[in-house]
Amino acid sequence: MPLNPSQETAIKTCGLQLVLAGPGSGKTRVITEKILHLIDNGTPPKQILALTFSEKAAAGMSERIEQQRPNLNGEIHTFHSFCNQMLKENVLASGIPV
Repeated sequence: MPLNPSQETAIKTCGLQLVLAGPGSGKTRVITEKILHLIDNGTPPKQILALTFSEKAAAGMSERIEQQRPNLNGEIHTFHSFCNQMLKENVLASGIPV
């Protein structure tokens, strides 16, 4: 299925991006294609962080990328799991009482 013009623009535009769209509009596909585009154009996978709200979307992106570029080990998380991981790793610096 070809990408529409808005999806193409999102994939090829440089810099930080926020992809907002309704259910079933192709957000997961666009983010996946964006990640692959970045990697194909020289961005090291370790410099890419993809965050989403649902575990289903995060798993879908990870699976699609693994199918196309095995063993990249990119960072794809839900916002909640990423923040939880950051707090666990930096609990003392966070100022939160242990």
